[in-house]
Amino acid sequence: MNLKEGYYLALYIEINEMAYVYDVDTQRHDQNVSLWHYSNGNLLLVRYWELERITRIKHHNKAFKSTEHAIEFISSILKEVNLSMNDIVGIIGCPELGGDEDKNMTNNLYYYHSLCHLYSALMLNTEIFNNNKILALSMDLDSDCINEERSSTKHDYVGCYSDKGNIRYFPIESPAPLWSIASHDKKMGEGTLMALASASKTRFKREFNFSRYSFFASSYKMNYDVYSEIKDVENMCTEDKYEEFLIDYDENFSFADNLTSATMKVIQQLSLEIVERNIRRALGKFNLECHEIWLAISGGFALNCPCNSYLMSEFEFRDFIAPPCVNDSGQSLGMTLYYFYQKMPKVNFELKNAFYGNEFSINEIMKDFGDYILSCTPASKEEFVKDVLNEPVIWFDGKSEIGPRSLGHRSILSSPISIASKNKLNEIKLRQKWRPVAPIVLEEYAFKYFKNVNMSPFMLRTFEITSNKLEEIPAVAHLDRSARIQTIVKDSDNIAKAIKWFGEYTGVYMLCNTSLNDRGEPIIDAPYEAINFAYKKGLSVLYMCNYRIELDYTKSFDMKRFNKYKWRIEDSNGAGYPLSKEEFVFYYWTEGLAKLELADKNNIKLIKRMYRAYSATDDWKEKSSLSNFYY
Repeated sequence: MNLKEGYYLALYIEINEMAYVYDVDTQRHDQNVSLWHYSNGNLLLVRYWELERITRIKHHNKAFKSTEHAIEFISSILKEVNLSMNDIVGIIGCPELGGDEDKNMTNNLYYYHSLCHLYSALMLNTEIFNNNKILALSMDLDSDCINEERSSTKHDYVGCYSDKGNIRYFPIESPAPLWSIASHDKKMGEGTLMALASASKTRFKREFNFSRYSFFASSYKMNYDVYSEIKDVENMCTEDKYEEFLIDYDENFSFADNLTSATMKVIQQLSLEIVERNIRRALGKFNLECHEIWLAISGGFALNCPCNSYLMSEFEFRDFIAPPCVNDSGQSLGMTLYYFYQKMPKVNFELKNAFYGNEFSINEIMKDFGDYILSCTPASKEEFVKDVLNEPVIWFDGKSEIGPRSLGHRSILSSPISIASKNKLNEIKLRQKWRPVAPIVLEEYAFKYFKNVNMSPFMLRTFEITSNKLEEIPAVAHLDRSARIQTIVKDSDNIAKAIKWFGEYTGVYMLCNTSLNDRGEPIIDAPYEAINFAYKKGLSVLYMCNYRIELDYTKSFDMKRFNKYKWRIEDSNGAGYPLSKEEFVFYYWTEGLAKLELADKNNIKLIKRMYRAYSATDDWKEKSSLSNFYY
């Protein structure tokens, strides 16, 4: 099929007037938009926008009020690359704006959402895709069904075996809902729970066996039944008799944290068993040899670095593929790759790095914020090393990363050779003291610090620290001596130069790297946010665009002066709408109801009647509460 050459826009957004008016959390979270250029069989990713970076709404899960509202927003971001909607030859993922790709791309057996996750990893490098064997797994919490209906004939989670681009799908299990339920129960993010699982040695005396369950469906009841079995043991365990239930209790942690750590060890072990079953079934079904196969992982569960590393170690796959945006922030990436595979299977594409976001120059920064800057000098080895040994520094450089992790362009950096620097980072980020910090290391030196290490450019794998280096880099070590690492090629950009500077002075060619944001906030994207963060946290030095900046702390920073974007275009109390906010939430989140047209008065009466009947119970509220968690 001949495709039009030119710019394509992929939109993972939601347009829903009442959801906007009532400010309701929507099915689509971590919403994103990506711009592509297609020419002569070559596909190029031009720009990527994660809406949370713009609106500052963590996990951005809000609807546009109308197509006009969406077009106004999209037009504003296209201006950044000197384009308009008139320059776009194809829209992917949003039928309301003229794209019919959702309708064309739907599959009778698998949900579009899950397939898009699958392709975001499967086709990350088409040279590998077209010439190798790949086993790909898409493991997410659930599929949004904005443009397709729920069906009893469709599978929630999808895997595939690709032999030089010839794809065979199969249904798989996903452990992601278990983590979402635990996150809801513990009121902690999945990343925190994952870290706490390995932060202490505490575990339950009881052995759990969940072999009678399968996890092919995102069934809330089934996953809740599994979690409840663990929770029942938790509830019996009290602080005065914990020895009856727990082994290796850690006095450095609170009773609640010990208990959560034990619970999450069970969830993590079960997760490994689930994913291992997926792989063993596929190996048998297709008669595969692991050493010949690339493993591709996508969906929110792919953020589980210990699981990724376990699979690579246990099965000895040829190599590992995953995008930096494995969660729903990668949906517009997957939408596009899935679309082009359907239309032109031999398209050429490679995601070369994670840096497709906003970029600023030092001249722009000085022009807009010069009044707050005491000094601005080119970055130098001596000053950088002195600064980072003294305290954490803000690092703001180049195009921002895509995905949920800072990868060296919007980061806070510190020294890995001191526990005090890790403690300071956690204090700055308002995180628990035990939280580990990820190292960013020059690829050529990684083998000196980590066992059996491989490239990990997007911080999606963990490796064990070699015993002779453990005392040298204590700030990045987990309790089990592992670290969630990012490898970077020397001389690739300014962060590589900074690591080299630090290594030449200290002999340690790595830095602690954590995301530049406060607790509960999206990663910082713009200079005014970075400067405001420095003022708020009392950090004396920023490195921005390869310059060392000191702020004038005799002045106060007026954030409102620079934050010009407002997501809400109006305030409304819902007057004149057929449903109250509570009724609309019930309608929107109750499976099967959302297909009822609200223009029909009989449907309105039915929804109101059903809401009154169900509002006396918590069943639908419990189910809909899963929408607030974004594995």
